[in-house]
Amino acid sequence: YSKELAELAAALEERAPPAAAPSAPQLRQHLADHIAKLVNEKFNELMKNDVVHSKRKVLAGIVITTHSRIEDARVIAVTTGTKCVSGEHMSVTGRALNDCHAEVAARRCLQKHLYAQLLQYAEQADPTVPLENNDLEPVPGGGYRLKASRAVHLYVSTAPCGDGRIFSPHEHHHAEPDKHPNRLARGQLRTKIESGEGTIPVKNCTNTVQTWDGVSAGQLQV
Repeated sequence: YSKELAELAAALEERAPPAAAPSAPQLRQHLADHIAKLVNEKFNELMKNDVVHSKRKVLAGIVITTHSRIEDARVIAVTTGTKCVSGEHMSVTGRALNDCHAEVAARRCLQKHLYAQLLQYAEQADPTVPLENNDLEPVPGGGYRLKASRAVHLYVSTAPCGDGRIFSPHEHHHAEPDKHPNRLARGQLRTKIESGEGTIPVKNCTNTVQTWDGVSAGQLQV
């Protein structure tokens, strides 16, 4: 077990009667189910008595955990959406979002949350002193990073469009392997076109998440 999985196992042990120790995949699945439950509960709470906006097709959310403790999980964002703005509604001043898919909007909300965390440091007399209730910590030599105790989880109620919908990591042992893994089409940037006829390509949701993951891991150089 990793340190985080061990801490999660201890938390589960306190909540449930004695039983056989859960495996690492079971722990991850339990955490994933809890995250999904939190996002859906928050959405239902926000949409209570709101018949119009409660109608949605795709729900996404961002949850932050500390040391993988499910009791400390915090919902940072809840978003819905499945569309891209049409060409006549685009704004040259940035007043309209080009891509309004739920997971894309959730990523924007996470960015806003992290900027708010940075602002807390900027307002301190000494911005190099770590803040206990902040998700970020100062880095020696300048800058900030996500605390090692924090984990950011993205929940999406359906598989994102693109390769993420075609290839599922949970089906590797049950489905036939990809017979052509080296084809040029594998893992390439895929775009969505307005109504299938537009001229403004937008990265599909899988590529958006992949880019985000690459930035988080320091793999994307700008």
